[in-house]
This record gives sequence, structure tokens and C-alpha cells, in this order.
Amino acid sequence: MDLPVSQCAPGRGLPVLVAVTAVLLAGCGARPAVAPSSEPPSLAVLTTVFPVTALTEAVAGDCAEVSGLLPPGTDPHDHQATPADLVRLQRARLLVSNGLGFESFLGAASSEGRPDRLPAGLRVVEASEGIAPIASAQDPAGHDHGGHDHGSVNPHGWLDPRGAMQQVGTIRDALIQADPSCAEGYRQRADAYLARLAALDRRLEQALAPHRGRTVVTQHAVAPYLARRYGLKTVHLVLEPDTPPSPADLRRVDAVVRAEGLRGLLVDPGEPPGALRSLAQDRGLTLVPFDPLEVAGVPVVKSPEHFLQGMERNGDALLEVLGVSPAAPR
Repeated sequence: MDLPVSQCAPGRGLPVLVAVTAVLLAGCGARPAVAPSSEPPSLAVLTTVFPVTALTEAVAGDCAEVSGLLPPGTDPHDHQATPADLVRLQRARLLVSNGLGFESFLGAASSEGRPDRLPAGLRVVEASEGIAPIASAQDPAGHDHGGHDHGSVNPHGWLDPRGAMQQVGTIRDALIQADPSCAEGYRQRADAYLARLAALDRRLEQALAPHRGRTVVTQHAVAPYLARRYGLKTVHLVLEPDTPPSPADLRRVDAVVRAEGLRGLLVDPGEPPGALRSLAQDRGLTLVPFDPLEVAGVPVVKSPEHFLQGMERNGDALLEVLGVSPAAPR
């Protein structure tokens, strides 16, 4: 099968990417049936943002050397391409990106649909290929987003368990095509990880079924794919996490809170804005952390397990703000 190619939006790192590339171009795991290889992995895979790094590591096991392009703790919105990035891209055989316009730091898409300054021999796969995109939310207050605008499409498809499962399948197929010698290992590890994501999906589907059509409030526009999966709606306080809420923003979400009888609000990790804390105190609401899982932790953690634990916590957070008791896996 042909690998889907990346369709990344223009990025702030493009000038560095252009200049450095010009210089550079001038001069196995989860089940006992597959034993770990004693040979060093021959497939060098580079990933972009934390979600695809975690999912790629889960499938690759010992068969491939997977490394993230972004240093731990780096916000992908702030990253700009560096000379070191270009050296690593030259050495990799496969690049796994999220897609959906998230990796603007890779540069502008060419007429062939891939970032135009990537090395010609580098194979590129978009993990989000096949996920039905959701348009980015509009900002009714017209805030300045400080460069964190995702463009026309919301990129957070991995926060829906089924979206993450779609990404695992895409990554598995790309690894098999790039390295057929380890195909069985890739399949087995993908199956094991998919089973855990499917169990989470079943648990949330069971618990949320009576609440289809309800609306939850998030601090910023991060959960539309998760809401779509379970028949929910979302209203965000602000479009991007670093935007301070206006009085109109607070009135708008307060009306939703009262109409829906919400028990809490989904907020980004860290200290929420003072105005949001005041609203929660006035209404007797709990501010429940919801992690977009965009950034790898510092120090580096075991990425596949960290991702799954984050997905579990996010699912429980969604249940909590709706006043739903967590359901045991079926």
C-alpha cells in the first residue's frame, strides 16, 4: 500500500528549514511468540509530537529505533526547525507525523502534498490519515492567540480512543511496509495496544450512553473528537490555552453550566486562570484537569504507557464533570 503523505500547514520554522536543508543537500515484544531481536534495529524512525511518538514506540518494540523530533517538555506550538532537526531527518528512513496541520514547523506542503524541504528519500506517514477531520472552532470574542492557531482543522484526533486506534493501524502498516522482516512483531504489538484502547472505548461508551446530547465545557478547544465519539457537545472558554477569558467568555460558559447541570469544568493541566477559579467557586464546580497529551513529560517517561494512562485519566475527567460514576471495563 502507498503511504499517506503529510499535508502540513506553513510554519514559523520554515526559513531555518530552507537554509539548513540547502547546505545539507549540497555537500520485537508484547507477546512471547516474537522474541526480542539480538541485532540492533535497522529501521530508524523519527516522530514529531508526543502522541505519535508514544503510539509508534508501542508498535515498534525492538524492531525499530524510534526517536522524537521535539525535545521532552517542548510545546509543539512553539517549536521551530533547527539545524539538528535537519541532520536527524537526513538519517531517518521514516517520519511519522500527526498531520491535520499540526506540525507547522516542518514547512509548507509542496504540490505533491509533503513538506517541501524534507529530504527526498525520507518516507512520510501521517498517523491521522483516515480520521474524519473536525473544523477548528471559531473564536466569538476575536482573541489574539499568540501564534497557537491550529488553522482550519482541529488536530487532536488522538484524544478519541478510536482515533488513537486508527493511528495505531496506520503506523503499523507503515512500519510493515518499511521493514517487512519484522511484520509479525509489528502486528502483535499493535494488536496488544489496540486491545487496551478498545477496552477504554467500551468503558466510556457504556458509561456515557445515557448522556448523549449533553454539553461539556473545556478551557480551550481540545476535545471535539472525544465528544463526537460519544455523542456529546463541547463549549470552550477560549480557543487556545494561553488566551485569558473575557467577561463575555465567562458569561457564555456560565449559561451552559447552569443549563446542563454540570458538576465541573475540564481545564488544562497547571494553574487555571483566576477568573475561571472564581466562576468555579461561585457555582460550586470542580476544576478537573484534562491533558491534551501534546507534550512529552520531563524526565522522559515510558511513552506508550504514559499515553494510555493519560487517556484513562481524561476519560475519568469527562465522566466526573458530567456527574457519571466510572464504569468498570466490560
